[in-house]
Amino acid sequence: MTNFNNLYQWADDLSAVMSERKRDDIIQQINEAKNALAANTFTLAVLGKAKRGKSTLINAMLGRQDDTLAPIDKLPTSSAITRFRHGKSESATVFFQNGKSEAIPCSRIKDFVTEELNPSNKKEVALLEVTGQFSNLPSQVELRGYARCRIAL
Repeated sequence: MTNFNNLYQWADDLSAVMSERKRDDIIQQINEAKNALAANTFTLAVLGKAKRGKSTLINAMLGRQDDTLAPIDKLPTSSAITRFRHGKSESATVFFQNGKSEAIPCSRIKDFVTEELNPSNKKEVALLEVTGQFSNLPSQVELRGYARCRIAL
């Protein structure tokens, strides 16, 4: 448990630095990571170059037959990071870079995460969180879909 205590202390120290810099978005991510550690969850990151099937893979991992939660299009679609996790009901919340958040219907996800409706992330979305009872996703696993990653090999 000592290693976890050291990790928690390091996270608290980092949060204090981010607080001085008024980076509430990073503080939120640090707190979520601490909560995930305490809850014994596993985060699986899905990343890759544009138009390589990240959203298709995520939809399959969620057990979805549609692209409402992880939109797919002919053009590159993702312009923001999306987190998928288990919840009692299907819901979506947008977290903005200014620290504010907004609950939205899942039918509006495309408005915030697609390049077509949010070009170059002009709406300043820090994260979109989607929860639901996903048939193919173990309850202790959360997925993170990353927008247009540049990968150097």
